[in-house]
Amino acid sequence: MLPFAISVVIPVHNEAGNVARLHEELVGVLESLGEPFEIVFVNDASTDRTLEELERLSSVRVLDLAAHSGQAAALKAGFDSTDADIVVSLDGDGQNDPRDIPRLLAKLAEGYDTICGWRRPRQGSWLTVLTSRIGSWLQRRVFKLPIHDSGCTLRAYRRWALNDLQLFGELHRYLPALLQIRGARLSEIEIVDRLRTSGKTKYGFLKLLRGFSDLLLIWLWHRHAPRPGHLLFAGAFAAFVVGGGLLAAILVGPARGSSTVGMTVLISLALAVQLAALGLVAEVANRSYYQTRAPYTVRSDARHGRDVASSNRQSKVAFFHHGTGRKARRKRLS
Repeated sequence: MLPFAISVVIPVHNEAGNVARLHEELVGVLESLGEPFEIVFVNDASTDRTLEELERLSSVRVLDLAAHSGQAAALKAGFDSTDADIVVSLDGDGQNDPRDIPRLLAKLAEGYDTICGWRRPRQGSWLTVLTSRIGSWLQRRVFKLPIHDSGCTLRAYRRWALNDLQLFGELHRYLPALLQIRGARLSEIEIVDRLRTSGKTKYGFLKLLRGFSDLLLIWLWHRHAPRPGHLLFAGAFAAFVVGGGLLAAILVGPARGSSTVGMTVLISLALAVQLAALGLVAEVANRSYYQTRAPYTVRSDARHGRDVASSNRQSKVAFFHHGTGRKARRKRLS
């Protein structure tokens, strides 16, 4: 079977009323492209009739997760299941319009690695719109993203950008930032945002609050993952300086005899020792991590011009034809 050129990944959870219509729209749009395609629905342990509705569809793959794992894990399951050159993701609630996919692909062909949808005008309740805009604004400020809507699931990716990508927890909200950190070139197009016609929204202010911890995690990982000991050793040095300065103030300065300052000195020095020890542990763990995972991502691998390996083989053949020793080396060099 020929490999698929395009794979569409749709994570769904309790979307029984939306999957059939969405599938019909997708098939119509993808067939018009004239490229081999596949549609992958990832059922995230739905408790309604979503799985039954998916099983009635034709020309579709269904990944049924054993337990509810969240949208990030569902997307990763879909990404890992396909080898297509181009991967498209979209929500299963029907709010993303499949007719925007050809424009995503056209923009991707301009040389970008990921194209994100920008929902304009934004539909939904004021709370949903507000939390979405706050999250997107924070990501633009922290990660310098060149896009306005980091929370839109409708995106098109090149295959290399998704290789070995780690997604868990709420990290699907930071997928553009993760891709940019690994070197992907991002852009966006305006897309249609439709109202939900069935089911209930799964977004809200509480999810935005939970996402703050992921935001901090990604920022720290991006800045200090190669050498985590540098951050911890800097903290240890600062705590040691504070503790040493206060100790000097106790011994020869105006704080002599102060029990409060003495307690602060002990805490500062103890913190310095703990941070230094933690820095050593982090460096050891970091080296173990990179022994099993490359610290880089390859965008492409292509040869240009003369085949160096072939040239080396020809040189060796000529060497053996001319014999060995000093005389043979002179012949080879000439």
